[in-house]
Amino acid sequence: MVNEKFRYFIELGLETTTPSSRREEQEIRREKALQVVQKLRDWLHEQGLENKVATISPTAFGQVQITCAADVMQKIRDDEEMNI
Repeated sequence: MVNEKFRYFIELGLETTTPSSRREEQEIRREKALQVVQKLRDWLHEQGLENKVATISPTAFGQVQITCAADVMQKIRDDEEMNI
């Protein structure tokens, strides 16, 4: 199938921050997800891959949801700059 897209969820870990509550942890994860979404958008633009991505957004749980062609996700995984 041409232009087939799949939905992926990227779970982001907490760095060295130790949240004091579950609510604080969710806020930290959502903020990090927003940052990763912007970084991904910039990277996709640089690579000329925007047309292979249907959606990219942070989730309420602090993950990044991306709907894209399988080869785009593989490129994201393989790119050391993305560190995913």
